[in-house]
Amino acid sequence: MKKLPISILVLIFLISSCGGGGGGGGGPSSNSIPSAIINLTSDQSGQVDIGTEYTFSWTTTNASSCKSSGDWNITVGTSGSHTLTLDDSKNYTFTLTCQNSSGNNSSGSISITANYLLIGGKIINSDNSNKTVYIDQNFNRALDSFEYSGQSDSSGNYQIRSFNNLECLKNYPVAVDNSYLYSINPLTNNEEVNISPLTSMFKNLTPSGLFNYPGDFHNSETSCNLFNSYVNSYTLASLNTAVEFQKNITQYSYAEIQQDPSSTNSYPAIDTARFKDIDTFYSSLIQLEAQLITDIKSILDDGLSGTGYSSADYTITSSSDIDNKNLVIFLNEQNYPASLSDYYNPSSIDDITINANFIISIDPNDNISTSNLNGWDESFNIILPRTFVTNNNQFMRDNSNCYVNFSSYCILDVVNDLFSDSLQAYDSTTYYRLLKETSRGTEILQTIEEINFLEESCSVTNTSMITDTINASTSGSFYIRDVYANRQVNISLDYEGDCMYWYPDYKWMYSIKAFENGSRIILAWDNNNIDSLPDAYDITDFDEDNLPPNQIENQFIDEFLERPSMPVGFDAGHFTMTSENLDAIVSSLSDYTYEKYNNNEFSWVEYFVGNINDGYASLIVEQSSYYNSSVYCVKDGNELFYQLTNLGMIAYFIDSCIKLVDESGHYIFSRSSTHNSVNSNFTVSPYSSSDLVSLSNIQSEIKNNTKDLLDEETESLKRNRIQGAASIEK
Repeated sequence: MKKLPISILVLIFLISSCGGGGGGGGGPSSNSIPSAIINLTSDQSGQVDIGTEYTFSWTTTNASSCKSSGDWNITVGTSGSHTLTLDDSKNYTFTLTCQNSSGNNSSGSISITANYLLIGGKIINSDNSNKTVYIDQNFNRALDSFEYSGQSDSSGNYQIRSFNNLECLKNYPVAVDNSYLYSINPLTNNEEVNISPLTSMFKNLTPSGLFNYPGDFHNSETSCNLFNSYVNSYTLASLNTAVEFQKNITQYSYAEIQQDPSSTNSYPAIDTARFKDIDTFYSSLIQLEAQLITDIKSILDDGLSGTGYSSADYTITSSSDIDNKNLVIFLNEQNYPASLSDYYNPSSIDDITINANFIISIDPNDNISTSNLNGWDESFNIILPRTFVTNNNQFMRDNSNCYVNFSSYCILDVVNDLFSDSLQAYDSTTYYRLLKETSRGTEILQTIEEINFLEESCSVTNTSMITDTINASTSGSFYIRDVYANRQVNISLDYEGDCMYWYPDYKWMYSIKAFENGSRIILAWDNNNIDSLPDAYDITDFDEDNLPPNQIENQFIDEFLERPSMPVGFDAGHFTMTSENLDAIVSSLSDYTYEKYNNNEFSWVEYFVGNINDGYASLIVEQSSYYNSSVYCVKDGNELFYQLTNLGMIAYFIDSCIKLVDESGHYIFSRSSTHNSVNSNFTVSPYSSSDLVSLSNIQSEIKNNTKDLLDEETESLKRNRIQGAASIEK
């Protein structure tokens, strides 16, 4: 057969590929018509506020017609734009489906989320990109699965949003996950809550997270539950006080403290280099925490040798804070850091110590025989409330010669100096706790041991307390805790540095009514019946051979039920007091005193009101005989008057105290009053009273006001009792 020319073969191939041969149709195939191409765009993306006007546009290619679906249903052309208001809290999706000339469909979508901004701001730190920022709604300093969070962008900007408009969470603390960075968040503008090393220095005003009790009442996942609301309100009030204290010396407001150094040069102390200095101290705290835990585990292992247990059978956690009083170091504007005092001249921040505190929580696991004695959950916390640390992972002695320009003699060894069998180098407080949920609420048996290393003495407080968690959820705005307390003070230490506790110096009872707005009322009382009760348990004595009771015994419950009658104020919980309300309190306190006198019985009673502004007023009425009765009146740590009188004049002097007003004209015993303990002439120092911070822009002498107030309070036994109650409740 004769071969066909190559040109003929090419022609045959072209004809057949175009449908020209083999019996195919004569028109073009529908598969060859291009599909419609859809392009949807908007200047807005991600998440926006409810009520935002949202606009998007679209263009198409090869489209003959289009229709809308999803969250819009309008007549549309092949190009155009659409604007609508996002009124609902949800994820919106707008879909556009277009046909080409052959009837084939193509689709495209654009999405946007409308919800509520809870908190937003900026992380001000060298490492601020792609960080998780969360609302620490239960104050445990950890990101829980139920807590709201958001991611920071490349510049550190963050937003925390929710489909629910949770107004109550908008003034809660925010924290950066896996970081020390924190902000208590007192600002009303929730879009500018910045988080920086400076804002983190107020974190010590919040709970550590290691004291949170188990149970739904205390650690509920419910946003803004009663207990968390109280803690947050109380914390904000404490922050306001602390800010005012430091502002007296530094002149920096909180709004200025949380500024971004890169966006302003108006505040010399708001400086990136200083932020990095603070960061070195926090890094040091992390290392020192790890060292503390390592050494505690070693001590546990030594003590448990031969028992079949080890430190691995305990859950050990820790927390640390820089005290906010250190702000006066970092916020001075003169020769930083040389203006720490008039006679110290450190050459760099490396020559300075700062005041810090540590908490270690030790919780035996279930396999430990004492972890669940008779149904009680055991745990204890070791607190070092006043330590001094360098930015080089060192503990330093609490000595005026060791605060600045320290020598090697100042350096402490953790094992030998902090946890030795001899006297310790720092004050320490240890909480031993047994907790049980019963039909009456949350019951706690607690022993608190406080060691004063300078005075080589200690104090012990044993308490039995019941929090009415059963009815708290129905009350809505408050919970009540009843406490039986025993305290012994100025106890000698033995040769191993342990407290030689024997018998309490005094016993008393108190009831606290804590409100969600942070205010509180404490009613404390004592009489012969209380003094004759068995001592509160020293829970360190319990073991497998000496079990704690099933619950707090009825003899203590009976006395709780006999508390002084307070029909107004405590029981009714009035927020704003009237003259009539106060008359009823005067009558109640007087009647209690008269009754005990008529029974020939010693007694005292105290009415304590903590207001929404971190101020307090306290009235103590003591009766020992007709001619030796007294009224003691205190506001914000200052004695207003002390009157020794006969019983017949008790009511008059009670009335004189209870109806005093503050500078704003509010009754000082009203929870709505505005007074607090801030004194414009004084502030606080991170060091002891002999080494105070002096800045040139303040003319007045700086005093360690907080310490002075505490010293004053310990001078009176009556004040010591109620302060013991107040400190327990913080």
